Amino acid sequence: NILLMNANDLKKKVEIWRYNRSVNAGGTPVEQFEFFKHCYAGMRTLSGALTNDPAPGTASEVSVEFVIRYDTDIDYNCEIRYKVSRYKIKYIDEIIENGWMKIRTTVYNEYEV
Repeated sequence: NILLMNANDLKKKVEIWRYNRSVNAGGTPVEQFEFFKHCYAGMRTLSGALTNDPAPGTASEVSVEFVIRYDTDIDYNCEIRYKVSRYKIKYIDEIIENGWMKIRTTVYNEYEV
């Protein structure tokens, strides 16, 4: 079971990025993800349907679960990045008593609508 973990199981160094809404010097609203922090995570693929060349309007769907140390600063305004992939947070299971967070994500391309 992935929740019966110890710190040695958190082997993937991932990046947490936070969605930020701000205004630039010209007064124009700016919405973008900004780097927030690094952390170590356990990672496993839950399901997936990869397509090498998806047709326009379709996308590959891969669900990945991360387990990290509990952190109140990580929420649905964040995304996880590992190597070249970006993971949109779909569900956060806060396992406070064990000191872990289980985060279910889907892989996505930044150019998807």
